[in-house]
Amino acid sequence: MDEQNKRFEEGDGNLSSERLRRWAKGLRDAPTPAEVRLYNLLTPLKKLKLRIYRQRPLMKKYIVDFYIPELKLVIEVDGPSHARLEQRRKDRQRDKELHEKGYFVLRVKNDEVYRNPQRVLRKILLVVRSLILRKLGTARSPDRLPDVLPPTFNGQVRGKGR
Repeated sequence: MDEQNKRFEEGDGNLSSERLRRWAKGLRDAPTPAEVRLYNLLTPLKKLKLRIYRQRPLMKKYIVDFYIPELKLVIEVDGPSHARLEQRRKDRQRDKELHEKGYFVLRVKNDEVYRNPQRVLRKILLVVRSLILRKLGTARSPDRLPDVLPPTFNGQVRGKGR
């Protein structure tokens, strides 16, 4: 890892926009198994005409795991390294900065994606519904979630990362 990448990973954030885009592309080209699994879980959201970006640069400073621009929703998949005290501090600071710019950050743990994918998807759908309602400016909550799950959804996904 060269010095610029090391500085960025340590929180300096002084990479050029082009370098940040290239780094994000590298991350997209080599996703973690949990990211692949979560991305497969998120595909029903496309029925709601929501775009889902993987490894998206934001604020010329961060690369987020998943981003839904229509809702300013950031979804982060946290592996074991996020349990360390120093990483938790960095995550809190990053989440705070993103929140101050109007982003909503939802964090899910790797093992949660594997152990209970339905619960993870339901959590995401609840957040999506809430953000859509907020965007529409309505206080009335629909009686149920949008019908975006396939009728036979059982948490199984296809592709890499199974």
